[in-house]
Amino acid sequence: ALACRVLNARIEAKRPGTFIPGYEMMRELREATMESPAAMSDAVKRYQTAKFLIIDDMWAERTKEFVTAEYFAVMNYRLNDPELETIVTTNMELGRMDDRIADRLMADRDGTASVHDLSGIPSYRSGVTR
Repeated sequence: ALACRVLNARIEAKRPGTFIPGYEMMRELREATMESPAAMSDAVKRYQTAKFLIIDDMWAERTKEFVTAEYFAVMNYRLNDPELETIVTTNMELGRMDDRIADRLMADRDGTASVHDLSGIPSYRSGVTR
């Protein structure tokens, strides 16, 4: 819900972006891998170059190592281009993530990166506090 609100505010300000649920991104990367190297390259490039990208609820499902590697390629590319903005939401603790991914999420090249721990806030889906 938070990620959707951010994107809606950007759309209202005429600064749209790309929104994708994490499970959908992983499914797309998995399918592209099975299709062809060119399809995988196209899928990765689409996420690498989006001006503003929101990946919502990342790691809500188990992922295969090759998909995690492609996700790393996306995040690493985005980290190295200061013009690209990225928001990732997840309920996974940073300590449980692949170290390379956590490092990219925590990188603060231009002083604008931040991590917000929203644990203790009730889920908008279930109302349960975790």
